[in-house]
Amino acid sequence: MLRGTSDPQNEMQLSQTYYVLVLLAIFLLYLAQPTMSHCIPCGSECDQCKHGVVTTRLCGIPECRKGPGEICGGPSKNWGICGDGLTCNCSQCSGCSLDTNECFTNMNCFPMRSKSRRSDFLNRLSQSL
Repeated sequence: MLRGTSDPQNEMQLSQTYYVLVLLAIFLLYLAQPTMSHCIPCGSECDQCKHGVVTTRLCGIPECRKGPGEICGGPSKNWGICGDGLTCNCSQCSGCSLDTNECFTNMNCFPMRSKSRRSDFLNRLSQSL
């Protein structure tokens, strides 16, 4: 084969490979960016948040904290942060809110799966109330 001559089939395969690599790079960059669509500012209604207000690192804006049983956590905590007295367990705020005295326990979520741990937790919870 002479130098300077090109194979059209080889060039087409190279351009297709390049195209796929560019699309893959764009897709990976898209996945690496934090999702801003979940940032819901409380704005002028921050004083009406039942479970308090938090300024998240993801969005840098004040948002209402989540209450018992509400969805929380997620990548970079973009689904929300639980209020005082609550912990995010299996993507739900669990425990008792110090603001409203409402409680929520997800019995299907670890560490609540074993009956002995569940009863220990409920005994400690009832003694604290």
